[in-house]
Amino acid sequence: MRQGNQNAEVSILRYATEGSFDIYMWQTVERKAAFINQVATGRAVDRDVDDIGDQALSYAEVKALATGNPLILEKATVDADVARLGRLRRAHLDDQHRLRRALDTAEHRAGSAGRRLRQLEAAIEHRQDTRGDRFKMTVDGALHTKRVEAGNHLSRLVSALMNGPSSRPEKAPAGHLAGFDVHADIDRRFHEVSLTITDVGAEIRWPTDEWHAVDPSSLIQRLERRIQNLDSALLEARSDRAAFGEEAARARARLGAPFEHEDELRRLQRRQQEINELLVPPAREPPSLSPDPPAAERMAARLAAQSLAKPSALRR
Repeated sequence: MRQGNQNAEVSILRYATEGSFDIYMWQTVERKAAFINQVATGRAVDRDVDDIGDQALSYAEVKALATGNPLILEKATVDADVARLGRLRRAHLDDQHRLRRALDTAEHRAGSAGRRLRQLEAAIEHRQDTRGDRFKMTVDGALHTKRVEAGNHLSRLVSALMNGPSSRPEKAPAGHLAGFDVHADIDRRFHEVSLTITDVGAEIRWPTDEWHAVDPSSLIQRLERRIQNLDSALLEARSDRAAFGEEAARARARLGAPFEHEDELRRLQRRQQEINELLVPPAREPPSLSPDPPAAERMAARLAAQSLAKPSALRR
């Protein structure tokens, strides 16, 4: 199969020597092939995988291959598998933690979208039509049927709040439009003016130094557009509630799932403990402090003979 080969047929021979380094090499190639196949076919379900192309032979595996003891070689393999599955288990636990936070966030956002949806439905139900000649607005207790007049009155009211003493309240009712109350707010810290449509949550802001240039008629039209756009806001709230609800459902379905390789990890851990116990040499019994019986008998006989020999020597 090499480039430049002129033969019509070739034979592919794969050799492996028992008890040699070939075992490790073929095992590494098998692991790489399985990894590549999972990625290529899309069957890899783990969020985190090891880069097998960067695996190096550990000292323990070199020692096991050098000793020729199959138990030591098995220990090196089991230790590596236990470490790999331990990393996958930690990644699984981290993923479960992320799912818990994602579920809490999605449920919170879905709840907020639901409350916003109910608020908008109630607001649309009692909204009044102010389009065209049907326009009516009350500003500081005075009814106006012309947008320019209502805008001028509203502009003077807000300017009075801005130029008033600091002891004067910076928030005050400004008027009533299309069934909703309008409040004016002067933020002296950030130098802003805002008009808020209550029961809707709509707010329009201007810098205080630009308030004098606001056209009175466009001011009222902006408030009306916010009220007329409640239907679009309602659709957006429904979409948000559905999207966050689906996100919460997906996280809830995966939350609490057991570790896929838990049984395999426990089996390998048991085998790891068994191998460690088999490789530990048996403990030697401590030497006895008392002499063995034959030695004791020989020692007593020598002492008796010496005691009998001493008196006869004195008699001579």
